[in-house]
Amino acid sequence: MSFYAENLHKGLEVTVLLSCPGRYELVAQKPAAKQTGANLELILEELGLSRASVAINNATIDILYKAKDARTEAMRSDVLSSDNIDRLDQELFPDTKVILAMGENAYAAALMLKQRHPELIVVKGRHPGFSSLNRIKFDSDGKAIAKGSANATKLRAKVVAQKILSQTDLFKPKKGGA
Repeated sequence: MSFYAENLHKGLEVTVLLSCPGRYELVAQKPAAKQTGANLELILEELGLSRASVAINNATIDILYKAKDARTEAMRSDVLSSDNIDRLDQELFPDTKVILAMGENAYAAALMLKQRHPELIVVKGRHPGFSSLNRIKFDSDGKAIAKGSANATKLRAKVVAQKILSQTDLFKPKKGGA
């Protein structure tokens, strides 16, 4: 399998679907590399999951980053193309029962997959990259998150996890966590 996916066809029922690989994924040769990966791991921990307990894939395999493409997201038409949805179908099924769709493109692709697999559970989450997470201004208690504070990322990860948990009872949050 390529660097844009991890833990496929290992019997894991939960798949984290991200948007697309970027330059750090290309360098690391794995999905959710560098800070996006660290942020994802914080969110998964809040959900009672780990990177090893989920499959990870991208809604598109196009490697996109600002310095190369002047954008970091694929075109929706590319994400929803029949060839791309066929790819995702082959890579995720029959193992995947739940898709944790992290970002708008991932969510759109997951909904297309749900049309093919009506039993599929799709849960919408926020992308774990800083460009998305840093838009969260208040913690789960409604208190402002101080810009640059040491625990800001952890507080934001908890907010993302709580939003996910509000949609499903499939995950077992860590004690004292989300």
